[in-house]
Amino acid sequence: MLTNMRVAAAEPTAPAQGCDTQQLQQTTGFEMRFDARLRNAVVGQRVQAPIVVRFPKNGAELHAATELRCEGLIPRGAHITQLQITQVTGLPRGVTWRSAKADLTFAGGESACFWLEGTPETVGQHTIEISSFGSGVYMGLSTTNRCTLRIHDIVVASR
Repeated sequence: MLTNMRVAAAEPTAPAQGCDTQQLQQTTGFEMRFDARLRNAVVGQRVQAPIVVRFPKNGAELHAATELRCEGLIPRGAHITQLQITQVTGLPRGVTWRSAKADLTFAGGESACFWLEGTPETVGQHTIEISSFGSGVYMGLSTTNRCTLRIHDIVVASR
């Protein structure tokens, strides 16, 4: 169940609007690319910027990611099967979040595109956190853990 979230599935054209996930498919490990426009937002001025993420596919990649944390013991050799987003918090008033996937479920190692867009109404530094459940397998045992992806702060200045 999705809670406390302003989220919508993206139109099919969103990846063509600056969300290039193909580049990240060539990388190994967790990676996040954050659009610099989100550090220079201004109250009353529309902002639209992508965030591209390549999710980790194993415990070693997860442990190397400083922005992504999961509760519980996750061995380095664990295989991450999927992450399902459940909540997005910290958005400035007037800004919404959307994903290129309507079910908000991503395979371990998959690259994903998210959009932050809207007209910020409040000045300040806003820390976006994406909560999810991460599922994986280690030595034949399945487990699911709560995970949090901390997006770099969005900075909204006055006019």
